[in-house]
Amino acid sequence: MSQAKSQLIVLGTRERGYCMLKSFAAHNFRCFKNVELSDLRLVNLVVGKNAAGKTALLEAIRLGLAGTPQVLFQMNQSRGFQSYFPQPLTRELFEAQWNLYFFNFDSTKPILTECTDSEGKRATLKVGYDPKKTVTVTQIPAGGGSLAPTIIPLAFDRNDFAGHHSVLHATVHPQGPLNLEAGPELGTVSEFYSWQINPQLTAQWFSQVSVQKREQEVLDAVNQMYGSLIKSLTVLSPSQFPAIFADIPSLKERLPLSLVSAGINKFVTVLSAILTRARGVVLIDEIENGFYYETFPHLWKAVLSFATLCQTQVFVSCHSLECIRAVLPLLKDHESDFMLLRAERENGASGVTSITGDFFEAALEQNFEVR
Repeated sequence: MSQAKSQLIVLGTRERGYCMLKSFAAHNFRCFKNVELSDLRLVNLVVGKNAAGKTALLEAIRLGLAGTPQVLFQMNQSRGFQSYFPQPLTRELFEAQWNLYFFNFDSTKPILTECTDSEGKRATLKVGYDPKKTVTVTQIPAGGGSLAPTIIPLAFDRNDFAGHHSVLHATVHPQGPLNLEAGPELGTVSEFYSWQINPQLTAQWFSQVSVQKREQEVLDAVNQMYGSLIKSLTVLSPSQFPAIFADIPSLKERLPLSLVSAGINKFVTVLSAILTRARGVVLIDEIENGFYYETFPHLWKAVLSFATLCQTQVFVSCHSLECIRAVLPLLKDHESDFMLLRAERENGASGVTSITGDFFEAALEQNFEVR
């Protein structure tokens, strides 16, 4: 019996393991003026109506665990908002890209996050404009304008879990190009992705799984969920970019996994991310997308099993009541591993209500709105 399958049997006898986020707080980020979460669990389900703040909460966690200009820059792009930085860059255009992240666009109040793990270690972040680092752009914009445009950089004032302090800036070079200062993320790298799965990134994660000789665990989980459809999974690069290829006995050639099934491809992506982010955090937006409803119980069993095995904390957003109800059979023995986080918007700001696993079922039975 594989390690992943045997883990499903012994889950009920284990002690609660490490959590990178035992508590989390964010202030002045996106739709959240203030949000504070405590006693977070291994698997945390984020639910709520459209525009309630589900994705924004995942983004806040991503930012709090990263603390880098690159991550903040990429968030709008992941939502389909393409940033435009003409050369040379004016102050107005520079700040317009960042002000979207501040609550009610008020950049005079900094974005603050605080992450505390289950060992009591903290990581903090403060994001705001730093007038002490003003840059004068020497290149004059086409068509006139300011003779010497000035840019006030965005500062990322950080303290990691080990207590190390650093400051990174999103700024520009005097000649005009954007400059996002690089630095290590504050904790074990978390991952954020929505329904758009990057096949190259999935291949990279699965390659790391293969290096650890754990690809069979993923394959066992796939065949347990979908039947013995796939004989093996391999990362190949017949063209310019690597991808996961599936060996299906009925076909004479291996097929890219993304062409076999969007659901299987996403399932492999989720499990590979959990395996490669041990003692870290994995963030998944709209987990139900791509899965047939009958597979939901298998999905949650595998997520819990792999998360437990690696002590990887998982945060997922979900709209499907069927998908949420599929968690209920697991709560009998694993209620301490689950938390429901319901985002809701009121008076122009979003908040989050926490429901622990032991009250999860009661909330559903009482028709508590979880979608």
